[in-house]
Amino acid sequence: MNRATAHQLSQPLLVLACMIRLTRPSVRAIAEELDISPAAVKRAMNNLRDNWGVKWTFDRSVRAVDGGTGSYRIDSLGPFSESGVVKTVAGYDRTGGT
Repeated sequence: MNRATAHQLSQPLLVLACMIRLTRPSVRAIAEELDISPAAVKRAMNNLRDNWGVKWTFDRSVRAVDGGTGSYRIDSLGPFSESGVVKTVAGYDRTGGT
């Protein structure tokens, strides 16, 4: 992974970490936690979904951590699951290739 790819992935990974860490995450709660705009959170979530296969469900039947209606529940971490990370690390070549 080159520096440009790592930089492009850094904010989506921070958003994913917040989605995991917060009990009932919402866009607003993630934005406040990371001190970024709600639009940046949505872009990062779309990046995770469209480019990395992370899947989530928005559940309107619960209150979010910030008191809003609904929160996100992760259904699949895609390549960021434990087995996905292990496969990535196992295939990593320190010379710069994969």
